[in-house]
Amino acid sequence: MYIDEGSDVDADSLPKSMYSDMPTVVNFANTSERTVDVVWLDFNGRMVWYYTLEPTDSVEMQTYVTHPWVFIDKYSGARMRANRNMVYHPTPNNGNVPTVLIHIPVYKLKERCLQVVSKALHERTDAEKLDIPTTLKHDLLNYAPIQIEAQINIG
Repeated sequence: MYIDEGSDVDADSLPKSMYSDMPTVVNFANTSERTVDVVWLDFNGRMVWYYTLEPTDSVEMQTYVTHPWVFIDKYSGARMRANRNMVYHPTPNNGNVPTVLIHIPVYKLKERCLQVVSKALHERTDAEKLDIPTTLKHDLLNYAPIQIEAQINIG
């Protein structure tokens, strides 16, 4: 699978597309100030890039009821939420196109601090040089944010 251990989703529990027999349409609306990649989870559960939404943009997408979608911050690799969920599962729309609101997740303070500090480090081992408690150094050394370019199959 294309999900790293450091991601906020267990790769073994990631859903995959099942059938392509019940078409539906959905409007994905980026309500954040971030650029977001719209990613389909294929029949093997692999991430496949479909579209990039700029801040406040939206796109109408044809899909299938059993095809799950995830949304990823293009630059940080952070998983975004869709209607407060990690994964969006389309439903039959019966002619009414639903709008799925893509938004930033709410992180615990420690997680957000690990994100910011790890991004500022040139090398992971630089965490050992910081004047912080040993437990936090250990957390930084083991923190592995998503490296999204290596995980998404483009094309």
